[in-house]
Amino acid sequence: MWAMSPMVMRLALVDINPVAASAWGSLIMAAMFSVLAVKSKRLRGVGTEKAILGGGIGIGIGLTLFYYSVSEIGISVPVLATAISPLVAQVASWAEGEPLTLRTIMGSAVITLGMTLGVV
Repeated sequence: MWAMSPMVMRLALVDINPVAASAWGSLIMAAMFSVLAVKSKRLRGVGTEKAILGGGIGIGIGLTLFYYSVSEIGISVPVLATAISPLVAQVASWAEGEPLTLRTIMGSAVITLGMTLGVV
């Protein structure tokens, strides 16, 4: 499913702008997930504010910029660039004190190499 989304969105971006595409997609998903969230026993709490912030950054800003890049330069480079997410998460976890291991260093190197080969 995830792989099909940029291709479908590329077609949509011919007729609407990236902000509208992000808003419509988010609105539909919010309606669907709201039904599921109401059934959850853990609906409120300290995590709510963090979820709103994380969703605002990830969906509100990140997805809109992703759609913009797809509309401007096509599908392949923006999709490949999303591979940087694990690398950013690794750096953030190291900054928070998670131990640096050979395995994570090698994983970061492979991600970087793969992105470099795909873009160049």
